Amino acid sequence: MPRFLRITTAIIVALIGVVALAIPLGRVSVPSGAAVNDTLVDMLENDDHANASVAAEKVYIAESSRQQVIQDSIDASVAESVSIRESIEESVAESRSIEESIEESIRESVEESILASLEESEAESRLAEERARQASIQASLAESRAAEERRLQEEAARWAAEHPGQVSGGLTLLFGDSRTSGFSAYHVYPDAQVLWDYNQITSAKSQANLSRAAMMVPEKIVFLNGVDDLISFGLTGARDQYENAIRSFASRSPGTKIFVGSVLPCRMDCAGAAKYPILAQTENYNALLMDMCARNGWTYINSAAGFSYAFAFGSTGGDGIHFTAGWTQQWLNNLRAQAGF
Repeated sequence: MPRFLRITTAIIVALIGVVALAIPLGRVSVPSGAAVNDTLVDMLENDDHANASVAAEKVYIAESSRQQVIQDSIDASVAESVSIRESIEESVAESRSIEESIEESIRESVEESILASLEESEAESRLAEERARQASIQASLAESRAAEERRLQEEAARWAAEHPGQVSGGLTLLFGDSRTSGFSAYHVYPDAQVLWDYNQITSAKSQANLSRAAMMVPEKIVFLNGVDDLISFGLTGARDQYENAIRSFASRSPGTKIFVGSVLPCRMDCAGAAKYPILAQTENYNALLMDMCARNGWTYINSAAGFSYAFAFGSTGGDGIHFTAGWTQQWLNNLRAQAGF
């Protein structure tokens, strides 16, 4: 039997005994084992009912007090049990909250990892597509360059076939930009031996002229580019484009002796030249050209002997870029004297 039931049963039996003792009915038989002390028994057996009643009342009060103490203990135990149960429930709830938080964190981490993997995979896919596209573009450009090179070579071959008398191993060509056009425009040098374009050396016509010059297999060639490249590319940019073009020619006509003429000054107070401040730096550009020639084994020509603004551009100054007929002839004389043609 549980301890609680045993205590409760004992209390009930004691109370029944006390109540029975409290009845003034003369001699009362006390059951064996009842919770009444020997003095109370003696009183009852001697018919001392008054004292027995007082004693019984005291026992009753004492037993009631003991019962109250027991009840208070029981209530305290129950309250403690409830508190423990509530604490356990709170701990369980807290554990569930922690578990849910951990699960949420794990789920978010997994989702972020999956998203990151997907984004990385998508980025790699886009990168691969972009690389493939760039490779396709490069292949198309290479094919276009090859086709253009073939076209230029065919054009040069046709020109050589149409001008058999002008193709000679002892030939000297003048190659340049719009300034160079004056040699043929003023009829101071054979037109077929002047190759020029009113543009940069990278233009389609200039590239065609390079191919044509290589097909003519000249003994000498004098490069006279300058102002158009400076305007388009600046100092070092113009030098780099110039050097690449001359090297391209040299690779196709390795026996040709190469000369590079200095870039003559512009008259910067004239409307044409004033639009391009870079043209005031021809001396700086010539220093780059001298170094370029020294590195590649080409001959640099300082072609400015006898130059003056009045002689080169006339009394009005013209556009400050292109030369008079008189100076063009002097310019040719300077080139011939140094290049020996």
